[in-house]
Amino acid sequence: RVHQLREQYRMHPGMASLVSRLFYAGRLLTPSSVERVRRAQETRPLVWHDIRGREEAPQKSYINTLEVSACVRVCTRLRERVGPEATAAVLTFYRGQLDQLMRAMPSELGVEVLTVDACQGCEFDYVIL
Repeated sequence: RVHQLREQYRMHPGMASLVSRLFYAGRLLTPSSVERVRRAQETRPLVWHDIRGREEAPQKSYINTLEVSACVRVCTRLRERVGPEATAAVLTFYRGQLDQLMRAMPSELGVEVLTVDACQGCEFDYVIL
C-alpha cells in the first residue's frame, strides 16, 4: 500500500504549488495557517539563475565550473543579506560537482555543501540547487 504526502508544512506555498503540480498531480496542500505565515515572511521563495556553463566529466562524475563560481557568488550575497544565523545549503546531483563546490566554498560562509541524496530529511532556510 502506497502512502502519499497530502499536507506539507515546511515549504513556502509558492514552492509547494510547483512541487504539487509536478509530482503530486495537484494533490499536495499547504494548510492556510502555514500559508499566511510563510507568505508574510518570504516574498521571493524561488529565484532562478540561468548559468550557461558546460558539464564536463574529466573523471567519473560531472562538474560545471561556471555553476560552482555562481554558487559561491550567490552564497556570498546571501550571507551579506541575511547574516550568519540563517541556515543555507548548496545541493548537487553529482559527486564531481560536490568536490568542486567543497573546495571553492569559503568555510566562513557557513554553507553546507551536500548531494541531493545526502540532504534527504534535512531542512534549511535557504537552498541553492
